[in-house]
Amino acid sequence: MKLTRILPAALTAAFLASACGGTATTGPEPTTPPTGPQPPVADQPSAPAAEIPVPPTLRLPDTAAPLAYILNFTLDPSKATFTGDARINIELTQPTDHLWLNGTELQITSATLKTDNEQLAATPIEEDSKQFIGFTFPKQIARGKVWLEIAYTGQVSDKNFSGLFHQQDGPEGHRDWYLYSQFEAIGARKAYPSFDEPKWKVPFTVSLTVPKDLSAFSNAPQKSVMAGANGMKTVVFNTTKPIPSYLLALAVGPFEVVDVGPVGRGKTPVRIIATKGNTGKVAFAKKMFKETLPRLEDYFDLAYPYPKLDHIMLPHFLGAMENPGLITYDEGILLAEPGKESRGFMRGSANVIDHETAHQWFGDLVTLAWWNDTWLNESFATWMAAKIVNELHPEWEGMTGAVAMRSGVMHQDSLITSSKIRHSIENESDIAGAFDSGITYGKGSAVLWMFERAVGPDKFQQGVREYLRAHQWKTATADDFLASIAKVSDPAIPAAFRTFLDQPGVPVVSAALTCQRGAAPSLALSHKRYLPTGSKGSTDQTWDIPVCVEYPAGKKVARTCTMLSKKEDALALDQAKRCPAWVLANADAAGYYRVAYQGDLLKKLLTKGKKQLSVAERVNVIDDLDALVASNEVGLGEAMAVLPSLAKEKNHYIVDSGIGIIGSLNDWLVPDKLRANRARFIRKTFGAAARRLGWSAKKGDSDDTKALRSRVLPLVADKGEDKKLRRQALALTH
Repeated sequence: MKLTRILPAALTAAFLASACGGTATTGPEPTTPPTGPQPPVADQPSAPAAEIPVPPTLRLPDTAAPLAYILNFTLDPSKATFTGDARINIELTQPTDHLWLNGTELQITSATLKTDNEQLAATPIEEDSKQFIGFTFPKQIARGKVWLEIAYTGQVSDKNFSGLFHQQDGPEGHRDWYLYSQFEAIGARKAYPSFDEPKWKVPFTVSLTVPKDLSAFSNAPQKSVMAGANGMKTVVFNTTKPIPSYLLALAVGPFEVVDVGPVGRGKTPVRIIATKGNTGKVAFAKKMFKETLPRLEDYFDLAYPYPKLDHIMLPHFLGAMENPGLITYDEGILLAEPGKESRGFMRGSANVIDHETAHQWFGDLVTLAWWNDTWLNESFATWMAAKIVNELHPEWEGMTGAVAMRSGVMHQDSLITSSKIRHSIENESDIAGAFDSGITYGKGSAVLWMFERAVGPDKFQQGVREYLRAHQWKTATADDFLASIAKVSDPAIPAAFRTFLDQPGVPVVSAALTCQRGAAPSLALSHKRYLPTGSKGSTDQTWDIPVCVEYPAGKKVARTCTMLSKKEDALALDQAKRCPAWVLANADAAGYYRVAYQGDLLKKLLTKGKKQLSVAERVNVIDDLDALVASNEVGLGEAMAVLPSLAKEKNHYIVDSGIGIIGSLNDWLVPDKLRANRARFIRKTFGAAARRLGWSAKKGDSDDTKALRSRVLPLVADKGEDKKLRRQALALTH
């Protein structure tokens, strides 16, 4: 799920342990409920107050499990209510005279329990939390398989994106109604009585009764259409593969369909389901849909696991959702005038498309067992999207963007209020909190990136494939995933990974070079928790950190790696023939840690090592410097000394990181008498670049130039107090 996800600035925002999970129940294909002569339905007397069963508090009891759902919804997008009929095949694991399901804002009109030889009235139970629907039966029901049939009405929201909701779209005077579902995380219970937890994964057979002039879509391909009364029709869909309640998807409206064609190993039918009038703006999305699926199939070595893949757009949404076979997107993610797509739009759109498509395997084919492992879905899809986008379009500098984004995540994670990647779930609010865009998505993906480098990309990929094959159509946990990685690499990896998974915070690694005659150069390493100045937290915290160091060794750049698990350790740079001129303590910028270079190592790295570093590595070094100023481990003067050389750079990521250091000179920190000095420094450092860039765009401007203009000009005009540039800015606003 993607509600305000972390992406590079492209789309304004990017992407959101105590409770046990359970083994998935795939269940059989749904059978027909008992028919033929049945005893009359028993009366539905209200149970005496003393006999009312105690409701669950968060999770449903394991006394019953779903085997299959048969659902019919009567939906008119223009209406604020809907009706539903739910038939649920249930296995009772012990005798009982009552049953609990999840249900919110549903009005039960009738309920019947059917066994092989009788049918009984099911009496609804009032329940205060509004998360559950209870039913009592007039007698004890033996363990075994039963059918619970429920007729009900529910609400269609126009205020939020949970459950079933509707929206209007189109020109004034010709606005059309659309209806959609959003069931992750606990919205399915607003649409149908259900076992609304991810561990219960079973087939669904869905039919939608809708106005005859509208289209209807769900996860599975359409099976048949039957005309009905009062201008309605019923669209019946094939039975789905096993899915949890939150991945069921529905959509009704005057949609227009763009055929993308058969794609990938299984020639999967892929379509774009567009809101009316928007089929001419999906050229880029169509291209990405063709490119993404085969790449993911190759990485996982598994064909796309569902019979079709529709990508459907919503007029107003907060991101996208990975429903198998029917992925939903805010239309702004997919729509652009052909040939006029900016790099920011393309990079952002591609990241979302690849994220949601990666979920079809990681999250859908294999589903988390409980919400404490939300990171397992979201971190992986975020990491996978960056990998695929970078392979397809390296010119977009996606990995450099990921490094810049990670620095913002580290800022959040440096606070003592930061959460763990693997959240504890004690109540419904904790489930929503598990979709933390910074930690769950951003930090989680960065930690995956770090351990992929530590294990090796090929072995890591082998472990991912092992995990998917072992748990396909079922649920799994973080321990299952780590066990698969360990199986093909190093048994110590899970324990190291958990030091990042199960505790908050950012490590800061101190690096000091020692060179002695007759011995290989050595890098003294130590680590603690990074905390900004003024924090009341403790730095006494350790991790198992995969550290890779680069340094010159003759005519080549050598690399030496270690697992830094002690507070202090030493790493021999045994490939160096002499004391190295520079040392980079976070090779590839892949490690989730800050580096504090001791002595003159930082100066040497930014001068003598400059040409050897990638853009991503340089951005990482500068971001670390900025963070060390904030923790008072590096003086502001030392950091400011590197800005003149950064201001001359042409890459906007490098310049932007330098501008970040100037944030330490905010208005509220600079006394009035020193503001003129600050303005003079900024004009001197960035003024030439500002005038070269100018306020007006020029034909042939590169993406870097456009990005630099948007950052450098406002800085010099405002903080640099450049009156001429300010006048130009004001003139442009009139």
